[in-house]
This record gives sequence, C-alpha cells and structure tokens, in this order.
Amino acid sequence: MTDYKAIFGKKIKFLTSDLSGSEGEGEIFYSDTDSQFKVGAASGAWSAGSPINTTRGSLGATGTQTAGIIYGGRVGAPDAAVANTEEYNGSGWANGGDLNQARRSIGSAGTQTAALAVGGAPPDARDESEEYDGTSWTEGNDLNSGRHSGSGTGIQTAALMMTGSDGTTRAYVESYDGTSWTEIADVNTGRYGSAGAGTQTAALVIGGDPHNGETEEWNGTSWTESGDLNTGRKNIGTGTGSQTAAIVTGGTASPGIINVCETYDGTSWTEVADLGTTRYLMGSGGTTTAAFGAGGYLPSGKSNHTEEWNYTAMTVAAAAWSSGGAINTARDRGGGDGTQTAALLAGGHISAASALSEEYDGTSWTEGNDLGTARYSGACMGTQTAALFGAGSSHPAVYNPTVSEEYNGTSWAEGNNLGTGRYGITGAGTQTAGIAFGGTFYPPTSVRYANTEHYDGTSWTEGPDLNTAGGYSMGFGTQTAAVSAGRMVAPPSPNERGNVEEYDGSSWTEVNDTPAVWIKAGATGTLTAGMVVGKGGASGGATTVIGYDGTNWSTRPSLAGGRQNNYATGGPSKAAITTAGHDGSSDINTTEIYSEDTTSLNLKTITDS
Repeated sequence: MTDYKAIFGKKIKFLTSDLSGSEGEGEIFYSDTDSQFKVGAASGAWSAGSPINTTRGSLGATGTQTAGIIYGGRVGAPDAAVANTEEYNGSGWANGGDLNQARRSIGSAGTQTAALAVGGAPPDARDESEEYDGTSWTEGNDLNSGRHSGSGTGIQTAALMMTGSDGTTRAYVESYDGTSWTEIADVNTGRYGSAGAGTQTAALVIGGDPHNGETEEWNGTSWTESGDLNTGRKNIGTGTGSQTAAIVTGGTASPGIINVCETYDGTSWTEVADLGTTRYLMGSGGTTTAAFGAGGYLPSGKSNHTEEWNYTAMTVAAAAWSSGGAINTARDRGGGDGTQTAALLAGGHISAASALSEEYDGTSWTEGNDLGTARYSGACMGTQTAALFGAGSSHPAVYNPTVSEEYNGTSWAEGNNLGTGRYGITGAGTQTAGIAFGGTFYPPTSVRYANTEHYDGTSWTEGPDLNTAGGYSMGFGTQTAAVSAGRMVAPPSPNERGNVEEYDGSSWTEVNDTPAVWIKAGATGTLTAGMVVGKGGASGGATTVIGYDGTNWSTRPSLAGGRQNNYATGGPSKAAITTAGHDGSSDINTTEIYSEDTTSLNLKTITDS
C-alpha cells in the first residue's frame, strides 16, 4: 500500500468492514474481513416497480423516474383506444385527468406537469395535439400532417414530432413553439414505430420500421446519420434521454419481441442489462441513469408492468412482497393487528365462525388461547399484546353479536358490549382508543350501517355516522385520524363501491375514491401512509395492492397470490404483512410480507488477473 501511494500519490484505505454508502463509488479499499481489495463500481439494472392501473400498450409517456406520466394507449382490439392518464411518483401510479381524445400510438414530449400528446390513432392519422398542466388536458393547434406511431421529444413549449405513418411511412418532422406546429427538414429515412430523444434543437430519431437500426441526429437545421443500434428494431415505443445520453428498450426485431436495452453516448450504442419483461410499444421516461418503462405488449398480450432502470454504484432491491410463515389453520374473514414481527390473527370463518387465535413472531405462527366467542368479520385493532375484537358474526350461533373482547398477549377477556350488533364492521386505533364503523346486519341482507362507535378502554360510545352506510370497508389509522375505504352498500346490485371517507375524531368527510371498486380486503397504515392489500367483490381474490398518501391512491407492488377477506397489519405500509383470506375458490393459509426499496453498495473484488 505504501508503494501504491508513492507511485500514484494516493493511499488505499484499510477497513475492518466494507463501505456501504453511495460515496464509496470508485473508492478502492482493503477489506480486512475478506482479506481482499475492493472497489465500489457503478452498474445498470432493471428492477420491478408498481403496476399501472390500466393495462395497455401503444401508450404515450414522458417525465422522469420520480415524476412520470403515461396517457392513452390500446386496451383491446386495434381501435379500442383509451383516454386514461396516470402519474408516477417513483413508488406507484395514480390516475390523472383524461385526454380529450382517446387514442393510441401517440407522440409524447414534456414533463409530468407540462406534457404534450401529439397525433395518434384511431383513425389512422390524427392531427390533434393536447397539452397537460398536471391536472387536465387542453386542446392545442393541430399538426400540419396527421399521423400515428411518430416520435415526440422536447418540452411542451419547444417540441418535435418526428416521422410516423398516415397509411404511408413518412419522414415528416414538425416543430412546436407552444402555440403552433411548423414543418421543418425531413429525416433522411422515413419510418414509424421509432423512438425519439433529446431537445428541439438537439434530437435523435432511433430505429423504426422495418426492424431498423438507423439513428439520426438533429442539430436544429439538418439531420445526420449516426451510429446504428446493435439490434435493429421497430415498435420501440417512447425513447428517453438526450442526444448525447439516450436509452431505448424492447421493441420487435426479426424474428420477434425483444427485451434488449441499449444506451447511446452521442456516437455509438452499447448493449446494457436487458428488461426483466420482454415487451414492445412500452411507455418510458427519464435518463440513462434513472428511467422507467410502463405498459406495452407482452408475447401473450398487453402489460401492466412497470420497471425502473438505475445506473448507479448502489444495487437497488425493489419494493416487493415475499413469503412468510403459513398460519396453522386456513380461514378467511379473521381480524388482526400488530406489526410485521409481532402480529395477531383472531377469529375467522372456516365452515362456521372460528374462535382460533394465532401469533406471529416474524417467522412462524403459533396458536394461542381462543376468543371467548367464535366470530368473523369483526372489528379488530391494537397490538399483539393489547388487542380489541368487537362485534362480527357468530353464525350459526348468533348472527350479529355486540360482544367485544380484549387480549393481553395471553388470553381474551370479555369487556363491555358495542351499542349496535353487526358484522362486516371495520376497526382502527388501539385497545384504549379504538374506533369501529360501518357494517351489515343479517337477516335481512339489505340492512347496512353508517354507525361509528368509540372505545376508551372500558366502554363504547356512539360517534358521528359515515356519510355512506356500508359493510366490508377497509379501515386504517387512529381514533382521531381514520380512513374508511370502499364498502358494500344496500342492494340493488351492483352494490360494491369505492367510496373513501376520512375521520378527524368529530366527523367523516368524503375524499377521493379508490381507483376501482374495493371491498373485503386487508388494510393497514396511517391517514397519510395507508395500504389496502388484495381485493374482494365480484372479481374474487386479487393480487392488487394500493397505497394512500392522505390525498391520492396509487398502485403498489402486487401480491404473489390473489386473496380477499384477508387481513393486513404492520403499518406504516413500509413493513406490512397479510395472511389468510380466500383466493376465489378456497380458504388459504399463506402469509406475505412487504418490504420497501433497499439499496446496497455494489462492490467488486480487485484481482491481479
């Protein structure tokens, strides 16, 4: 090490433990633990992200990895275009304002709060352009030459629309100044299904039909051919990056769909790590160091996948659900609380109401003492050592009991009853400051409750009603900051709803609905960091997971297996757990645990070979 410093003027650090932070990139050190020289090295990789809400291909996209936007696209037959817009915050997708004109194969430019949608289909040669302000789309002036499958790039007030098809492959290029489109110099090679990148005065058009590898550069005056892609392709979808640092992913090449990813340095293309999911006509945005790709077409159909590209010295492990220990007795409609490493599951339904109680230590479930009264679909809240279970159904013994019980970590003891017996009731809070709301009554099946009751550790007191009565809601939060999401209202059918209400301790207020109808799912978290896990209703069990930030709902990584009538706990949502439930055909005993993104320094061992 002394010789190294004498030669190069720098020393190599001697460390008893490895470097772990991003500041270790490029730093050489000696690891005493492993008796090896190491260096923090940057590399690129794709990792799975949260799914989009509307599965589609041929969509428009722009923005960054933490502020992305997708819009339009194809959901069915060739002419089944949609107007849906979704926004990405780096964790999940939330619905935005719809396009005025539903379309697919759109040219895209701009940012999440200042986006541009240009051309598209159907019909085969749309000339409309629309501008997005972060909330809604406004019609702008039309292109001079309508077309679809063109490439857009730039910003909302200084954009290009390049190439495309109107039934004939075109080399057209038009420039936008935020008000009107002007025809400028054509590209050298007409094409469609290509990708675009860069700015209005320093742009790229990349690939295209037929399986084209050609790249052209624009300097604000003319187009010049540059280095070809290593893998010629068409149907790339949207490109991303700049003229000197671009990235393209997926597409179709002879003989089929590819997952090949390449980056451009201003002169030549280099193959890098492949997409995890092979697809084409995907929407993307970002840079060569941090990008996203969403939707597109798989070999088997359209995709709802999101993947994130990161080129960094930090290895990124994406947020995901993984298997935990199975419960001892499969069931659905149980109540639960606690944390990811100290959870409780009580009651449930097998062939009738169950009194079983099980505890989780982060690895396995252990049977504990039973509830005093067997029941399911009750309100459960608190912790593993201080829980509360109220109401529910004891069918076939008692349909709508008012009984509530407290758990001390060892045994259940009956406390004072609720004022209103019901099942399909939802709870939140703690054993000494709990809240129970909504529910249903049987028979008859048409009765739904809006009642709210507070628990102070001794007795239940009637509080203000929900605005919309219903049972099987998903609830999370505290007694003074609770959320009721989704519910089953009184017939006639369809009687499932996506209503969401927030509680401040004094009244319930209607807020943004869930992105689709949600009932009979697990829920956990706080008013500003909540999570709904699984999905019930007519669709049966689902792998869907959504998150709530106190204002908006957005997607989260999907479960490995579909379920409904499950329970979830472990809030905040960064360390959730879900178990039990029904998969649409039978009760299940599986457990899944959630972990957020993690990063670690990518270390390479230095050898003399």
